[in-house]
Parts: sequence; structure tokens; C-alpha cells
Amino acid sequence: MVVVVAAMVDHEHDHVAGRIISKMFGRLNLVQNRIVYHRPLMVVTQRTAKFHFGHMFADNYENPYKYDVSRQKPIYDHAYNSFKNTILPSNYIRRQLTRLRQHFATKPYIGIHIRHGDRYPTNQKWRGDYVPMSEFTKATKETWNTLRTADPSHYTDFKPTVYIASDSYAALEDYKSLAGATVESIGALQTSGDHTWRYMASPHGYVQRVFNGRKTRQDERIRWTQGVILDFAMMSGAWLADGERGPGASICTAS
Repeated sequence: MVVVVAAMVDHEHDHVAGRIISKMFGRLNLVQNRIVYHRPLMVVTQRTAKFHFGHMFADNYENPYKYDVSRQKPIYDHAYNSFKNTILPSNYIRRQLTRLRQHFATKPYIGIHIRHGDRYPTNQKWRGDYVPMSEFTKATKETWNTLRTADPSHYTDFKPTVYIASDSYAALEDYKSLAGATVESIGALQTSGDHTWRYMASPHGYVQRVFNGRKTRQDERIRWTQGVILDFAMMSGAWLADGERGPGASICTAS
């Protein structure tokens, strides 16, 4: 069974989730704008997740014979298969993603996710605060050096090219300011020359209650979610078509 988690809505907005998801992905069974079960796929919202995921979820899907993140490899394998075969972008998102990759992914690059808004890292060192931007620039340099050492014929540029997926324009500007001349170029929806992509970019740090609030229009929810999907694909390499380039590595925090 493939599970789609619609975490952007609560129980009062399940009908909104149906319309948003139908705009984003294909192969979902939606009846009168309401989400229904249709094997082998199920849509779960944050309100109903507790009825589907219990304490036994990890026990059932983790590899008990491995340690650290290797224990979760079966879970990530299931997620990979879901994104490859079931959770697919709509035709509109596919066209935008193809254009975005043709515009930006013309050379090897690193994907970076910088999450601000209402999410903070789980690391005890920075609990309750955002990870310092210096940690992202440091990780960028170290990751690029690792890639160049492993495959110097492919990663020929001395300085890295990066794509930043962030919900915060301020965070993006902080990274650009701190990285300076240490990077070759920086791509992001917020600073792209294409009006359509900039329109999809989050105008501020993502806060769940604001997204769910009455002041946020449905069309805003849809286009910001479209931007999230484009960012996710660019920084992860999801839904690569033949001949398209994905990131050589992805940098993010656990939150």
C-alpha cells in the first residue's frame, strides 16, 4: 500500500486537501472533492494519521539488524518506489519542472534545503533555534570537495553550483551573503527570472497555522504547494526524465 500524507490541512479542510492534491499529482481517486480510500493507495491527513501510524510502524518497516540511519533504509526504499511509480506530478508541474531543469540543471550541482518558519532542528545543539547559516556554507564546501575527489572528471568546477529550496527569502539572502564568492552560482525560485516560478515561491517562512488560516486563499495554498514540489524535485532529483540532471548531493537538517 502506498500512503500519501497531506500534512498541510486539518480535519476542517479535507475537501481543500482533495482539490490541492488533485492539482499536484495524478493517480488519486477523488470523488466530489473528497478524499476516498482506493486500494492500493491511501491519503492520510494530519488529523487521521494517528489511526494509521502507531508505535508498531517503525518496528514493522525498519531493518532490525542494522544501526543508525541504515535501519530506515526499507522505509526510504518504499518512499522511492512510491515517488517513482505512484506519486507523480501533474502535467502542469511536469512541464514547469522540465523548464526549470533545462534552465538551471545544465551542470553538476548540489541541492540545499533551508527550512525556517515554524520548524526547528532536532539537534540538541540548536534546539529551539535555526541552524546557523555558516553550517550550510561549510557543508556546501565539504560536500563539493568530496564530490570532486570522488569524480574529478565530472565535477570539474572548482567552486560549487547550488540550488536552494527554502521557505524563507531572508534565509536565502543570508546564505548568498555569507557564501559570497565561494560558490559558482545559486539558483532558487525566489530569485529566478521567471515570473511563474517566483509566483510559486513562499513569500515568508512557512507557518502551519497561517497556511491553514482563513486569511490564506485557496489559490495561494495551491501555488505555494506547487513551488514546494518544484523545490523538492530540484533538491532531491525526484521524477527525473531521460537526459535530465539531478543533484550530486543534497544538504538538509533533521527537524
